[in-house]
Amino acid sequence: MRSRTLLLFATFFVSISGCGISVESSSRRIMGVEVIAVSAPTTTIAITPPESIAEKRNSAVIAYFIRGEGLVGQAVVVDSQFSATDLINLLIEGSTFADAATGLRSGLTQRGDLIDEILVEGDLARVKLSSQFNDLPGIEQILVLGQITLTLIANLEILGVEFFQNESVLVVPDAKGQPISRPTTRSDYVELLLKS
Repeated sequence: MRSRTLLLFATFFVSISGCGISVESSSRRIMGVEVIAVSAPTTTIAITPPESIAEKRNSAVIAYFIRGEGLVGQAVVVDSQFSATDLINLLIEGSTFADAATGLRSGLTQRGDLIDEILVEGDLARVKLSSQFNDLPGIEQILVLGQITLTLIANLEILGVEFFQNESVLVVPDAKGQPISRPTTRSDYVELLLKS
């Protein structure tokens, strides 16, 4: 029995050592297998600056320009983020819309010094006029006031425009030349649209 155990043990040992896979110390190329370089997955996201993600969007506003003794509404494309100051600057730069064929002009062109400041407070725009405004002839004052009032009310969420000088509310003429001691509204100058 002892010899049998020994024989089994020897057979087992020979079979294990004979079937063993040799370990090579160097690498070798295996034919027919293509190796692909694989990189670890990343979670990096390319961040694009906001200016290049969204194109600047444009809006159309209605700006009022003078023709003869009346006003004409003109659609103008502006940046969608416009403010009250931008609208006034549009009227000041009105020479770009002036055209001999159409007869359009702005009462504020080359007279940016007529307005010292503009603020929007609640449902009112407050426009501070400089002392040079007093030097304008009566009809020109009415046209400039109408131009400002109609342009601001048409494009901002306001109900009226209050004009002031030296921190005091200014009494201004309406389209008929009648004095207004309250904030001006569209109805005060809408008559000028019929005179162009």
